[in-house]
Amino acid sequence: MKKIFLLLVTIYSLFSYDLESISNARLAGQMIFIGVKGKAVNEYSVKKLGQEASLGRLGGVVFNKDNFTDFLQAKKLVDRFKHIALVNPLFLAYEENNEEKQDFAILKMPNFNPLININQSRLAYTKQALFLNNLGLNLYLSVDLNLNLNKDFYKQIIYSQEFANSLKQNNIFVSVANFPSNFAAKDFVVESYNINSLKPFYDFIQLDLIDFVELSHLKFLNFDNTQALFSKKIISILRNDLSFNKVIISDDILGGSLDEVDFKDRIIKAINAGVDVLYFSMPQIKYGDTATYVVSVITKAVDDGLISRKRLEESYLRIINLKDKIK
Repeated sequence: MKKIFLLLVTIYSLFSYDLESISNARLAGQMIFIGVKGKAVNEYSVKKLGQEASLGRLGGVVFNKDNFTDFLQAKKLVDRFKHIALVNPLFLAYEENNEEKQDFAILKMPNFNPLININQSRLAYTKQALFLNNLGLNLYLSVDLNLNLNKDFYKQIIYSQEFANSLKQNNIFVSVANFPSNFAAKDFVVESYNINSLKPFYDFIQLDLIDFVELSHLKFLNFDNTQALFSKKIISILRNDLSFNKVIISDDILGGSLDEVDFKDRIIKAINAGVDVLYFSMPQIKYGDTATYVVSVITKAVDDGLISRKRLEESYLRIINLKDKIK
């Protein structure tokens, strides 16, 4: 029954969006998230990113603690991007940062310590979710599901589920990280993988608590000899074995662990593996404005037959199906 429902949703989507009239550049733009640099709406980098968003060259922007100093300043900055996209609204994400010292202390990864009373934790989670909503944000990037495989493992899952549920109840999309795990890595390689690390992801998916899954930048030799975000095998586990049918987002494409891979190849490999959204932490790179350059790389790859247009359309539909729910 679930498969029939998903098929009907897909068919409806195909007829709801006139895909043939959408350019490759617009399809590509929806697949790009860019990190915001700066705090003031009149800063060059912020203005430039807003311009690219208005031209449809990106599908979302990502804020972090360094963008915010107080509520009014933060809200003004977020509002700058809220209605700037002419066709599809932007995902306005907050990227969690594990650093203890933060100017905006409330925007901090919650403690999933099972020694803390669950009711107290639930209240704290709801407070944070409300705060994100009041700022105008609509995506939390990301709930960390790389939980310690110890005696409190299952309790940690319950606490993290409570946090995700608080976000969902306050109209915040939930992203989880980092699939399939980030534990026991040496030189960006995981040589031995504990299959129990998949359980938090499986449970979240079954409870429909996930909108995005962020793929790790690490190599998992038990599965494949390439980074997770380039691995069809690992994405197949997520799609087929765990039945995840929403949006897959990459770890930062500009991450140092990917230095061995040519920049254009990172983009092409990730998309062909099945990644829906490419995340870039910097709005400007050595090639120019990140979004503009990445759109040009993707469209040229389609023209050259290195990426199929069908592949872009698949991601576009997953992304737009979520954007239709933005409130």
